[in-house]
Amino acid sequence: MSARDILPFRSSYGGHNVVSSYPVNTTAAFLEGEPVLVEAAGTLIEAATLPSPVTNPPNLIGIAAAGAANTALARSGSSATPFPTTMLAPVYMLSHDAEFVTRNVFNNSDALVAPTLANVGDRCALRRVTGPPDIWGVDFGAAATTLWFQITDVLDSLKRSIRLSGAAGVFAVFRRVEKLQE
Repeated sequence: MSARDILPFRSSYGGHNVVSSYPVNTTAAFLEGEPVLVEAAGTLIEAATLPSPVTNPPNLIGIAAAGAANTALARSGSSATPFPTTMLAPVYMLSHDAEFVTRNVFNNSDALVAPTLANVGDRCALRRVTGPPDIWGVDFGAAATTLWFQITDVLDSLKRSIRLSGAAGVFAVFRRVEKLQE
């Protein structure tokens, strides 16, 4: 597990993230910044139970805004008091107007690649690479008919768009889009 793999992003052009809260499964072990889903019982768990790359199962709802109770690095990746399972955990929802940012970019493998300006507009899937530590990111090399996300910008190490800075890409900004028709 690795905290803050995927985080909400707001640019100077706007964007916002809706936060909702869900009860946490008593066995859940996820950190802030990891994709989460609602299981059949109606409680929140990490999406690590899904095959990687994650395309878009109907119960994948968002990115954890705080960690679950049963992890040592529960809140914001620190050793602070765990997030109690008797409370609701906040989640950044995967809405169509919400953007997220990650430095973990893959191209149909578990190896990290540097995003480039050519990746803007590419469809992508979420990918979990098992560790230690496990890391989450976006994969723009997955099968085209399974992609529910799109890269909207590439940022440099100072989180400036490389369209303006001309620097090397470090972060990928992405959002949820409709699935491509098969």
